[in-house]
Amino acid sequence: MERVREIRGSWCFPALHESLWLSGTLIITPDNEMELDISDFFRGSEEEMQKYREMLSAEVVYGSSHDGEPIILYHCYKKFDQLSLPSHYITASFYVETALIGADFSRKEEIRFKKISVAYHYLDNWLGISGIKLEETSNPYESFKVRYEAPAPIDIYPKIGIKVRLEVLPRITMGEIPKKEVCIKEKVYLIVEAPGGLSLEEISRYVFLFQNLFSLLISEPTYPDKIYASGENGFSPADVEIVFPRTVRRQELFYAGVALYPYFRIKDKLKCILENWLEKSEELEPIFNLYFGVIYNSDVYIEHEFLSFIMALEAYHRRKSRNEEVPQEEHRKRVERILEASPEEYKKWLEEKLKYSNEPSLRKRLKEIFDSLADVEYITQLIPDKKRFIEEVVSTRNYFIHYDRSLKSKALEGKALLRAGQKLKIIIEICLLKKAGFSSEEVDEAVLNSWKHRHMLTDQSRN
Repeated sequence: MERVREIRGSWCFPALHESLWLSGTLIITPDNEMELDISDFFRGSEEEMQKYREMLSAEVVYGSSHDGEPIILYHCYKKFDQLSLPSHYITASFYVETALIGADFSRKEEIRFKKISVAYHYLDNWLGISGIKLEETSNPYESFKVRYEAPAPIDIYPKIGIKVRLEVLPRITMGEIPKKEVCIKEKVYLIVEAPGGLSLEEISRYVFLFQNLFSLLISEPTYPDKIYASGENGFSPADVEIVFPRTVRRQELFYAGVALYPYFRIKDKLKCILENWLEKSEELEPIFNLYFGVIYNSDVYIEHEFLSFIMALEAYHRRKSRNEEVPQEEHRKRVERILEASPEEYKKWLEEKLKYSNEPSLRKRLKEIFDSLADVEYITQLIPDKKRFIEEVVSTRNYFIHYDRSLKSKALEGKALLRAGQKLKIIIEICLLKKAGFSSEEVDEAVLNSWKHRHMLTDQSRN
C-alpha cells in the first residue's frame, strides 16, 4: 500500500523575491493530492510581507529538498494563511496542481522532454505479458529454477515526430542478510518519444489522451500511477518525476479477461486504433471531457451524469453529421424574410432567438445516432423501443434544463433515470469505439461477451 509522501525542504516564491526562501513540506497523498505547507519566520521586508499576505496564488514555486533535489511546483493556490505577530512566523498551506520532482528549469518555456514513461493503473494486467519463467522440476521442494527474460518492447505508434511503445520493466530486490527472499516485480510503461521534445502542456495532453483510451478499452477508469520524463532516450527512475492531480479514485485489481478489449484481442490492430485516437482527439475533445469527466468521478448525481451524457451525444452528432435542417443559404433567406416582416423594435430580439434555429433538435440528433448504429445488435437488444426511449430522454432533458412543469410527469427519475444514463453511457462508448476503428461486428463481439454489458441486457429484460 502506498503511503503519504512528505518532502521537506526550502521553497521560494519568485513573485515575492528570488532570494527569499521559506521552510516547508510538500505532501503527496497516494491519490496524488498535493499540498505545500509553509512554516517559517518571514525574513523579508514589510512590503514583501504585505505582498505575500495579498497573494492568493502562485504560478510557480521553486523548491529544494533537504537531500538537495530540485523541485518545481506549478499553479499553487492558497488554502490557509496565518501570521503571528510580532515574531512574523508564517503558517500557510497551498493546494498544488502540478509538481516536477528532480527538475531544474528557470522558466516554464524551457521545459522540453524527449521522452515520457507512464505507468497506468491496470495496464500490467491488460497487457498480460511477463518475462518471468518458472521451470518446474520433479521435486519442487528440492530444486526449481526461475528465469527472467525481458519481453521485447511493443511498438504501437511508430510515426515521424513521435513514437509510442509499451515496455515491461523489471525491478529485482533481495532480502537482507541472510538472503531468504528474492522479489521480481514487473511494471508496464507506456513510453512516448519525441525527438523535438514535449512541453509540459503536451505531456499532460498525451498522458490524459492515453488514459482515456485505456479506460475505454478496459471498460474501467484507469489513471497514471507514475510519470517520468527525461531529456534523453534512456530510462531511469532517477529521471524527473511529474505529478499531476488524479481525478480517479484508486480501484481494486482486475484480470485481463474482464477488459472489454484486452491486448491479446486487439494487438494486430492496436496501431490503427492509436492512430485514429490521436488524429481525431481534437475533434472529439468536447466528447472526451463530458464523457470521461463523469466516468472518472463516481460521486456525481445521476441528474448530472444524465445531462453530461446527453451533451456528449449532442457534441458527437455535431461533429459527425450535418448540423443544419436546411442548407445555410436557404435558411439565411428564410430568416431575412421573417425579420423583414417583424416590427423594428423586435428585430434584434428575434434575430438572437433565430440564431440557432437551423440546428437539428435533440430528438432528431438521437434518432440519427441510432440510425448510424443500426447494425450494432447489442443496441437493438439493449433498447428495443428506440422511439419510446428517445421520447423519455428528450422529455427528461427538457424538464431538467427548462424546468417545464408540464413535463414533470414524463421525466424519468430514480432507478429509471439511472438506467437511462447507463444506456446513454454505452451508446457513447460504442460511438467512440467506432471512431477508434472498431467495426460493428467487433463491437458486438466485445460487448456481448462482457459480463458488465450482459448484465445490462439482463436488467433490461426484467423491465
